[in-house]
Amino acid sequence: MSRRLHPLVPLVLWLGVSLVACLMALVYVLCQLPTSKQLESTHTAGMKSGYELCLAWQEEQQERKIVLLGANAL
Repeated sequence: MSRRLHPLVPLVLWLGVSLVACLMALVYVLCQLPTSKQLESTHTAGMKSGYELCLAWQEEQQERKIVLLGANAL
C-alpha cells in the first residue's frame, strides 16, 4: 500500500520556501543600512535643496506681486 501525501503539502512547502526567501531578503536589506554619517549628510543636502526651492518660490511670488501691482497702476 502506497502512502499518499496530503493535497496541501506542496502549498505548505511553497509557502515555507517563500517565507525563508523573504526573511533572507529582509536580513540582506537590514545589513545594508547606511551609517549615521551618510544619513546626516543626506539630510543636510535635502534641507539645503528645500531651502533653495523655498527661496526661489518666494522670489517668484514677489516678482508676480510687483507685476500685478504694476498692471493695476495702469
